[in-house]
Amino acid sequence: MTPDEGRRIAYRRLEDFRAYDALLRARQEMMKLSKEGIERATQLVRRAKEIAGENALIHATLARCYSLSFEFGISHDRETLQQADKHASRALVLAPDLGLALFAKAHVRSKEGDFEEVVRLLRRAREIDRNTDVLSFLGGILAMVGRLDEAREVAAEAVVLDPLEMYASAAQAWVDLMDGQFDTATSRLQKTIEDLGLDNTHISWFLALAKAHSGRLDEAREGFAGVAATDAVPVADLSELYCRAADGDRNAVMTQMSEKHVMVEVAKTDETFPIFIAGCLAMVGADDDALEWLDRAINWGFCNYRYLEEYNPFLKPLHSNPRFTPLIDKARQKQTAFDAQAVSESFCHP
Repeated sequence: MTPDEGRRIAYRRLEDFRAYDALLRARQEMMKLSKEGIERATQLVRRAKEIAGENALIHATLARCYSLSFEFGISHDRETLQQADKHASRALVLAPDLGLALFAKAHVRSKEGDFEEVVRLLRRAREIDRNTDVLSFLGGILAMVGRLDEAREVAAEAVVLDPLEMYASAAQAWVDLMDGQFDTATSRLQKTIEDLGLDNTHISWFLALAKAHSGRLDEAREGFAGVAATDAVPVADLSELYCRAADGDRNAVMTQMSEKHVMVEVAKTDETFPIFIAGCLAMVGADDDALEWLDRAINWGFCNYRYLEEYNPFLKPLHSNPRFTPLIDKARQKQTAFDAQAVSESFCHP
């Protein structure tokens, strides 16, 4: 090993097996993306810290617990995000070249809409540690900002590293969806569920979304109805919103938008949920509200304009609205600027 490689391994090292075991169990619980799972994960990480003391890997994992709690509406407040940022920053102080610390910091930045920084951090993490978490997240973000060739390469690399990691397969399906390959996304997700014997609410939500894009509307509605019956906020509320929109019940859609406060607040700090909400509103003719949510998504960082303009079937009712084209132009300009920044960085970091 080179001295640099040895230093990186040392950064990740935990002397006490009990602490490392607690972190592995925490990751397993965390990836359930449920309130109970994230709370158990947080307890396990705190236990690891009691055993091992200050450690970059522990702080990075704790940062991830807090940021997921924020992202999925379990504790969606500024203090939770600040805790995530604090622990991610501490991990980077202890180990500036720890890939998972960079990953944790990137996730916090994504909740602040700073996607140039997110991609910079994740690319650096990828250079250091070709980890499936890093690669899956990077692939998904790149697809969202329209860099589909790079996104596909990164997501495929994640699957090669760990073919049994469900979020790696989901990242590939997300790239398919963002590239208008809806049937491929659907087939990929169905195969993942079958091969891994999954019963995961968030993957089920994603499959229903892919089916809806594919035009398999009855199957999609059935899938969303199943997710709506769970307590997996916010995807349960988003699923119920889709069902109401599919029924053409504008009053029910608008009532839900005014009453489901967690769903709405979570969507305000997310790059994809606003697109979904905009589509549901467009389905029931609430064009002004739909365009406001579309504008919010673009301002936040979603700039894959081809997906918005050409591929997303639920936004088609908005195409004739005079406000739609300027929004797509804004997304196109943001993607062009992002591409230029990416090219500049590639020359600086070959």
